Amino acid sequence: MLPYAGLALGISDLYYDDHLRFDVPMTGLINQALRSGHLPLWNPYVGVGAPLITDVSALPVYPARILGCALPAGQALGLLLLIQLGVLAAGATVLLRELGALSVLAAGAGAALALAGPAPSWLTSPAYLTSLSFFPWTLLFARRLGRGESMALIGLGVSIGLATLGGDVPGTLFATGAGLLVWWGACRERRRADIALRADLVRLSGAGGLALVIGAGSWVPLCWFLQRSARGSGITSMEAGQWSLSPADLLGLFLPNPRGLPLPEFTFWPFRTMSRERLFVHSLYVGATVAGFGLWGFWRERKDAFVRWAAVAAIVLYLLATGAETPLWGVTHGIFTYFRYPSKLAPYAVILIGVVGALTLSRAIADLRRLAQVAGTVAGFCTLGALLGPAIQGPLARAAGAPGSIVQQAGETLRRDGARAAAFAAAVVVLCWLVGRKRVGVRMLPALLGGLLALDSSLAGLDLHWTASPAATSRPDWVPEVRPWGARVLRSQVIDQNRLGLDGAAYRAEYQRKLAELLPNSNLDHHMGVLFGYGLELADPAQRIATLYDVDGVVLAEATGCDIAMAPSSRRLRWAVQGMASGRLTLTTRLPDAAVMSVTHKLPRAFLTTGARIVAPGSEPAALAAAEDRPAVIVTAGEVLVRGRRAPMAVPAGDVLLDGPGGIVEVRPAAWQPERVRFDLVAPGPRLFVLLDAFADGWRAWLDGAEVPILRANSVGRGVIVSAGTHTLEMRFQPLALTLSPWVSWLSLLTVAMAAAFGRLRRRG
Repeated sequence: MLPYAGLALGISDLYYDDHLRFDVPMTGLINQALRSGHLPLWNPYVGVGAPLITDVSALPVYPARILGCALPAGQALGLLLLIQLGVLAAGATVLLRELGALSVLAAGAGAALALAGPAPSWLTSPAYLTSLSFFPWTLLFARRLGRGESMALIGLGVSIGLATLGGDVPGTLFATGAGLLVWWGACRERRRADIALRADLVRLSGAGGLALVIGAGSWVPLCWFLQRSARGSGITSMEAGQWSLSPADLLGLFLPNPRGLPLPEFTFWPFRTMSRERLFVHSLYVGATVAGFGLWGFWRERKDAFVRWAAVAAIVLYLLATGAETPLWGVTHGIFTYFRYPSKLAPYAVILIGVVGALTLSRAIADLRRLAQVAGTVAGFCTLGALLGPAIQGPLARAAGAPGSIVQQAGETLRRDGARAAAFAAAVVVLCWLVGRKRVGVRMLPALLGGLLALDSSLAGLDLHWTASPAATSRPDWVPEVRPWGARVLRSQVIDQNRLGLDGAAYRAEYQRKLAELLPNSNLDHHMGVLFGYGLELADPAQRIATLYDVDGVVLAEATGCDIAMAPSSRRLRWAVQGMASGRLTLTTRLPDAAVMSVTHKLPRAFLTTGARIVAPGSEPAALAAAEDRPAVIVTAGEVLVRGRRAPMAVPAGDVLLDGPGGIVEVRPAAWQPERVRFDLVAPGPRLFVLLDAFADGWRAWLDGAEVPILRANSVGRGVIVSAGTHTLEMRFQPLALTLSPWVSWLSLLTVAMAAAFGRLRRRG
């Protein structure tokens, strides 16, 4: 793991898109919550607020999070990713030893699977890497359970449960399906009677139950969120095409970069294939020799139950990963309605191929002639790819719109990588010849082969290092300090413009520029809210923000308490021009790509008012835009939260609430945390208290200790009617399912660990 030690030590940092604007900022927010001793339930800095614990791809409740809580966010995430690479390498090694592979080859193959292929390229996707890292362990314990080892059910349940907690719940489901095939193959190999099969099914059910309990911290929040998310409706046809694996990508098993795309020094043009949008597909390369023996092993070792069912699982996973790139999409589209992103299934197939390849190589060592033949075939294939690949890739790249310099760079990369893969395969042939001539001892052959596998994967993995020196972004001086919840910014979504034809250095510079302009979610580092965020959002607030923005961006900024509005300098947006002309916006700063404006007449984030208009559901944008008393305060009729859930409760009757539109008095919180806020209120008469944070399921309010309903205020905010006098008002986000599920996961893991330790002590007397 030394090539990646810089990540854990904080010497280097990943610089890929999602890592900069999502993974590191979210890690900082989660670690801050855990250090404070409370669950990471709520993210107040995306839109008007969104659940944090439901964004399982950020690993909010993953147990290893605790190891990096005291570290800077980038270093903490690097340590976590390094741990997962080790988990993957160890799992593959133990699985291969269990299958009978030689120790040195098993270790070399384990290193190959961790240092090259999907694992290092998924350093940019912590959830995918974490869930993938437990896949070899799932296969190991599934095989043991199928062979009749009762205690394997605990190992299987824990490995699947931890993979689920890793965040990629859909991917874990497919990985579990592959494990079931391996379990079934082991069961059939035993040829037990029906009664024994029923016992196996009971043990399998026990493992499944344990996995559900341990993984509750991820799948329960995800199910809670999908019911309330715009993304819960499933994958779109565009996303299907972007995230599908092309059949041509199968070449990635033999060449590190199958289409000649320079993975670390990449550009934006590979995102387009023949004028069709297509997102980056991660590496599949785990060593040409391993892959070649894997494909051969599916035939040579077909009588082995593990290999036979691993082949079936690998083929199914790879076909599903092609998604919209093949005619199979008409059949498989329904599978990905909620699971999304077909291409993420390919790495599980690659792990299976790598394990079978190392096992076959270990078993074929005695047959030097056949060993040399397979390695020679791989070397020839890779040589052919190095010679002809650039000539084929060049015209395709130019047709896709790639600049000439990038086409040349991609061709050189393909030629270099193909030559390296061919050289390592040829080295295996030379080793076989030397052993045959007795120039090298037979006992040395496994050690040399294992070393070659690890060296090949290490060099290929270096091409996947998306790392650079850490570059922290400072808080923009044009953003005001607003305590305790931070400033709120309306940042137009059209500010982000991807520039084509960038190499690695220009890509990093481009993202540093975007981070300085509050690239969505980079604002989390500075505790600033941005109305248009990045990642998973609740459908209701997000759609209402978008609808109000379409009506009038200035009204949105005023009605939600924004301190700053940002618009692109290159485009004259109607709302920005009109807002500045009317004096509702004031230009404060010019950035290279954006104009920064202060909002002149904004509502406070929390305030008391003598009244507000009542409007019908759906008419809020028009009512806010047409109100003469700007910034306006409105309440939606019939939209009420009771004990955290929507309830058909009427608000006070009449055209106006309380005394009608009137004065607004700002209120500062007495105590504030993202998921809990308390106010000490003094109301001379009946008042409406408004907090301009998300009106969302799960929020509850207590006035002087008695729970009260929450009204929908200003379309996205929360309101409570307060009587005259001095009061204490507390609002908390605490859906029962979200607050209990992490504790169920953690306590079940602790129970299993204690039971295992107790059992070991008893065995030792």
